[in-house]
Amino acid sequence: MKPLDKLEKMLGSAFRKIPAGGPQTWEPIEIRRAVLQEMGERVQSKGGGEYVFPFAEVAVEINARHAEEQQTLEALLDAAELTEELRSQLAGRGCKADNVTVLIDVVQIEVKDDNAKPFRIEYRRKRVMHPSVRPPARLVVLQGSATEKELAIDRDLVYVGRLSEVKSKAGGLERRNDLAFADTETTVSRKHACLRYDPIVGKFRVYNDPACSLGTQVFRDGRIIVCDSTRGVQLRSGDELHLGNAQIRFEMDTTDSS
Repeated sequence: MKPLDKLEKMLGSAFRKIPAGGPQTWEPIEIRRAVLQEMGERVQSKGGGEYVFPFAEVAVEINARHAEEQQTLEALLDAAELTEELRSQLAGRGCKADNVTVLIDVVQIEVKDDNAKPFRIEYRRKRVMHPSVRPPARLVVLQGSATEKELAIDRDLVYVGRLSEVKSKAGGLERRNDLAFADTETTVSRKHACLRYDPIVGKFRVYNDPACSLGTQVFRDGRIIVCDSTRGVQLRSGDELHLGNAQIRFEMDTTDSS
């Protein structure tokens, strides 16, 4: 099943609407389809039945009318899946575009024209060199017994789980948890979640570990965002991560961010 079809099935008609306060509201699935259609129109003919997509990077800026809409769009529109869908669409038209990358940035703006499309696309023939400096960030334990109350994030990949060292049945080391909860915290899986920094977009994202059946949730502005192992959830400073009964707050220095 293609990513677009997966998203449509996951959302369902009851969950696709975003309350934007106007009759011209676009659903996430409609934005995704419109973006893919517009990108597909940039395919060029080389002649002799050959086609090419002459861009290495496509930057999509999506407009949100308010914070709730921005959070929903960030959670549902994933750059990696849109990249996969674009490559699949181009391959179906005979284009070789295995290296094209789609970037997504959801911005909150005041919409003056209700009839305007809620996105803007920039096509780049060469990839833009993006800043890769990781901003200062930390995890603060709010509930649960852990090895430390605060963990400064000093790497791009951070593991969170129960016990400092996770070993296999044979006794081999499987992984080390950077933030480790005590063995008594049984609602936290040994391999529960991980945080990954993306230097291209300059954001952290949290993923539930594929081996964890206990679940990871992000608590933001009074609402719960369920986190999976593939899409994950893009984090904002102040987000609370719920791992079973354990709770962690993610904090990031956004002083120099745009």
